Amino acid sequence: FDQKQLTVELFLPGWQGDLYGQELKVEFIRYLRPQRRFPSPQALVAQIEKDLAELRKEGAAWQNSEVERY
Repeated sequence: FDQKQLTVELFLPGWQGDLYGQELKVEFIRYLRPQRRFPSPQALVAQIEKDLAELRKEGAAWQNSEVERY
């Protein structure tokens, strides 16, 4: 991961399809948590589930906001 170019990895819950090679516009709404290493794949999955639960609580408010969606 010794990259010189900035990259972003997105998790799109519910997305079915292939976006590799596509150009996307991404806007950050809020900071979720710092990047960290996980001791196992299971620990990563558990954290993603916690992240999603937190974001779903905020989801209704976000969907009713004036954020422009593409």
